[in-house]
Amino acid sequence: MEKRIIKNKTVYGISFDAVPVSGLIVEFCKIARIFFNANYEIYLDLGYETKADKENFFKPYLDETRYIPSWINLIKISGLDHIEGYNQEFVSGVLQDVISSRTKKINPALRENILRITREISECILATWYRTGVSFVIIENGTLPENIMFTMALYRSIEIYGQENNLGKYVLWRDQDLMWSSETTSKKYGEFPYIYVPKPRKSPYIQYIVQHTYNYDRMLEWSPNIKLDILSNTFSFKKAGITWSNTNFRRDFHIPEDAFLISRCTRIIPQKRIDREIYCISELHTLLKKNKVKRDIYLFISGDMNENRQESRRLKAYAYELGISKYVIFGGILLSFEENYQDKTLFTEYSIKDLLAHTDINSFLTSYDYESFGNPVGESIASGVPFLTTSYNVYDVVYGAKGFRGLIFPVTQDNDGYPDIRFIREIYHYLVDRKRRKSDCDYNFCLGKQFLSSEYAEKKMKQFFPDYFTKQKEEYTLSGRRIIT
Repeated sequence: MEKRIIKNKTVYGISFDAVPVSGLIVEFCKIARIFFNANYEIYLDLGYETKADKENFFKPYLDETRYIPSWINLIKISGLDHIEGYNQEFVSGVLQDVISSRTKKINPALRENILRITREISECILATWYRTGVSFVIIENGTLPENIMFTMALYRSIEIYGQENNLGKYVLWRDQDLMWSSETTSKKYGEFPYIYVPKPRKSPYIQYIVQHTYNYDRMLEWSPNIKLDILSNTFSFKKAGITWSNTNFRRDFHIPEDAFLISRCTRIIPQKRIDREIYCISELHTLLKKNKVKRDIYLFISGDMNENRQESRRLKAYAYELGISKYVIFGGILLSFEENYQDKTLFTEYSIKDLLAHTDINSFLTSYDYESFGNPVGESIASGVPFLTTSYNVYDVVYGAKGFRGLIFPVTQDNDGYPDIRFIREIYHYLVDRKRRKSDCDYNFCLGKQFLSSEYAEKKMKQFFPDYFTKQKEEYTLSGRRIIT
């Protein structure tokens, strides 16, 4: 392996989401910004070679920088495409044949192939870390067994790199989605105790974090004795407002100034259940007319129409079938961060914050068993915007138990259908009661600062990794490598 000098101020991040725009990337940027403000150089691998179902395997980066803040450098692990047998089909097959099958024995030849590929991935990771001069690593969603070879390779690389360079704790391993709170109905990741899923392992180099007490308790039940802590997703608390830069938002999207506007900021995939919002808009149209309210109602959907084209076509067809196509706007990707972008020629230069400034209610009628946190609710709270949501499986532990106020449509694993007329009426009364909405927003905004602020995240990171936020550590060279002490 080529030996390179290690810089002391370089962060390498990798996402197991395998897409350029997602809540996972948003959360990475929030943590990475803390390091950037401390003069670290930031690299991010979007993880295209970690996940098979996103159809990005071995896809070169093209215009992905358009969606990433300008201070982040995109990177790929070199050499993965030269590993014999390592491809999208193999990764998908291991997930389906090994992980999803709880009792099936692994064929010895397959096991040996998995171990060989793991070692070769690890060598590629180490070479990339040395070439880049990595001093700190952030791993997003590495435990979820979409690709157990990559997960095991990361563990191997972390131990080797830490030992060779005499490092202390230098890895933040954050799991936002875990097997017991993601796609449980389909049993995509098998069943507890997930016998073929690589467990988080005790390591002097790794600080594990999860987002809430539910995942914390389950993780320690499954993998005791690891360094585990809780860090909720956090948000910049600044109320959304109409300004000179977004005053024309409604005009540009042909939304009347006096119309009610419900927003949905999400990935456009079946699990997000955007069809529920479309159904609600149709029912609310009827209710507004029945009550002789002379205002239209629009739904604005922010998300990448190309991620799942079949779902995009289905949703458009559903709006057409209900006769409300005019009132359902697919606005494309809005800027997710309050940052300077490398290229702001996106579908629109407006941000989610701009959308929320014009929104009457931000909706998140998501599936029961898909979410691990639910960022749209937090974004609503931090922006001073009313929200409605489903009682998805971790809603209460993340938001409900803290006392946040919003409209909650009750769903369960066995009853995950459309809202009934009683809930539609609740939305209607909430829309027309501006005073109640403002009261809820003010209450949520003050309460949210205690639990969900970005300042809290910075404080926690400095507690986890104090050496990385003090003056630059002494360095010296040994055997062609720079050792950090």
